[in-house]
Amino acid sequence: MSNKVPPFLSQATFDVLFTWLQERCKERHTLSGVHYTCAHTFEHTQRWLEQNGLEADAYLAHLRAHHISCDCAILQRLTDWP
Repeated sequence: MSNKVPPFLSQATFDVLFTWLQERCKERHTLSGVHYTCAHTFEHTQRWLEQNGLEADAYLAHLRAHHISCDCAILQRLTDWP
């Protein structure tokens, strides 16, 4: 039997992740909009998922399947969990 969780987060849980990422990825405003400091990895997202007892591999695979490739892409392109 698999212990994998479905790649779903409630809106409230996603909002907590989103806020947590904002605190770690420095926001800067430019003429072309808001940009975030990012290593172009899921470093912070993976850490948050693991710290909250979630199956990081399943959630990160779900994000990649929706063309989200890193922490800053979550902040720039998502308002809720895909």
